[in-house]
Amino acid sequence: MNDNVLQILLVEDNAGDARLFREMFSLEKPGTFHLTCVVRMREAEAHLAKGGVDVVLLDMGLPDEHGLDTLRRAQAVAPGVPVIVLTGLDDEELAAQAMKEGAQDYLIKGQIENRALPRALRHAIERRRMQVETDLIRELQSKARVSSVLECTSDSVIMLGRDWTLLYGNRKAVEGLPDFRIGGNYWDCFPDVLSTPIEAHLRNAMESRSDIKFESYYAPYGLWSRVHTFPTDDGLSIFFSDITAEKKLQDKLELEQLLREKRIEALSHMAGGLAHEISNPLAIIHARASDLRSLAVSGAPVAATDVQEACDGIVRTSDRAIKILRGLRGFAREAGQDRMELASIREIAEESLEMQYSRFERHDVELRLDFSPELPDILCRETQIGQIVTNLLNNALDAIVQSDSTERWISLATGYAGGGIYLDVTDSGPGIEDHFKAHLMEPFFSTKEVHLGMGVGLSLSRAIAQDHGGTLVLSKDTKNTCFRLVLPIAPDSSDQEEDPQVGVAYQSK
Repeated sequence: MNDNVLQILLVEDNAGDARLFREMFSLEKPGTFHLTCVVRMREAEAHLAKGGVDVVLLDMGLPDEHGLDTLRRAQAVAPGVPVIVLTGLDDEELAAQAMKEGAQDYLIKGQIENRALPRALRHAIERRRMQVETDLIRELQSKARVSSVLECTSDSVIMLGRDWTLLYGNRKAVEGLPDFRIGGNYWDCFPDVLSTPIEAHLRNAMESRSDIKFESYYAPYGLWSRVHTFPTDDGLSIFFSDITAEKKLQDKLELEQLLREKRIEALSHMAGGLAHEISNPLAIIHARASDLRSLAVSGAPVAATDVQEACDGIVRTSDRAIKILRGLRGFAREAGQDRMELASIREIAEESLEMQYSRFERHDVELRLDFSPELPDILCRETQIGQIVTNLLNNALDAIVQSDSTERWISLATGYAGGGIYLDVTDSGPGIEDHFKAHLMEPFFSTKEVHLGMGVGLSLSRAIAQDHGGTLVLSKDTKNTCFRLVLPIAPDSSDQEEDPQVGVAYQSK
């Protein structure tokens, strides 16, 4: 068939009107028009569905449909084909309404001139072509404006087809997603999403055609995102913003809160012993001072050596009380933002012990100390390292108290290890069962009785050690339970930065 022949579909149930149209087209030059006539709307729909129709002449009063619904059905089957409605003299208002709904023109039966009909058909086709081009230009302009906005947004945006093909990615997405590839399959480009909550959310959004909000973590990029999905005609649009820094800050705050709660827990365990540790020195000071006062009141001669001895005792005892109070104050306060300063691991350990002596005596636990002499200083937050030592001592004491072991001792030892300085805390308790060892450093895991701890002490202590560039591990080659804290030796003062600050360690959830 000649492609230049206009294919016309006449939908008309009146035989006389149909014959009149045939006669009009017969007067035209052969090979210019080809007319196909049907009498029902369902026949017109079937013919339009096959394609190849250039224009439709549509009567709006048919045996199986009438009014504007005839036009709507024709447009639903072939939305790109121009329609000219046919109407009587008394239906011009209906025809005008049809024009508003997309008809290209209308013709009043009985007033159609032979030469006017082909011209009306060509004009209808031309108007439809121009309308399609205008709509296309507007759509392209709209997409260009949308694309311009998406390129400027701070969010990453990607668009997926219904078959999960990557159709679009703005500049932010392309730069932030190394595996993004236009035309690639989403699941092939990002295989680590499979079998995660992200996959479930995206498939749900695609299938339900609804917008969904969620947070996600993509391990290969170490990326936390806040995600918002929107259904589109082509498939799915995904907007996501990077909230990794926000998550790290949140985890840091949670870590600091756990450290605070752990300090309160440790202080509650030590409360009775601390009262004893402080009251004993005060009682000694009071007794010595009272003796000196009595001697002074009596007026009796007193040897200078006796006064000096009494005063020396008061000074020694008050110094010990001051050390205990200083250690308690340091243990109780926040220290995450302290400066890193030079400190002796031995002095830190001794200060931590000052707050524990009465507890060890009350439970008849022997302290064994093996501090290597002249160890170099470490660069640290002294209060935080003291918190680690205190926590290890508390754990060791709890292990002994909960056991029936006849041996009751705790050992602290220091020395060199792998270019750093170590502190070992060993206890004579029953030891840790093998199947528990792999989980000891996990948050909220504990082998203690429920009322003796939250199970966060070791995980927090390890986080502090790592923050200092060190490690905290359970020693494998010891008969008794031994935790080893290793910290790097402080560099020479000439190599130190003016203000070496290090943030609280971040642990991924």
